[in-house]
Amino acid sequence: MSSKNRPIVYRPLPQRITTMLWGVAVAGFGAGVIAHLQGYAFDMELLGIVVLAVLGAWILASAVVVIVRGR
Repeated sequence: MSSKNRPIVYRPLPQRITTMLWGVAVAGFGAGVIAHLQGYAFDMELLGIVVLAVLGAWILASAVVVIVRGR
């Protein structure tokens, strides 16, 4: 099937937000690995706390957006 004949698929908002969340998490992990290989030192416990807090806040915010847009 050529790209001209493919139907346009519109994904629901929760699925798009989840995809963005995974993309940011993977990109952040990759950036951390690159920084570590360049010799930067990280406090891994603090980094883990910050990452979990940011991802948790993003998940809560995305849930609120889905609820508000659903009304």
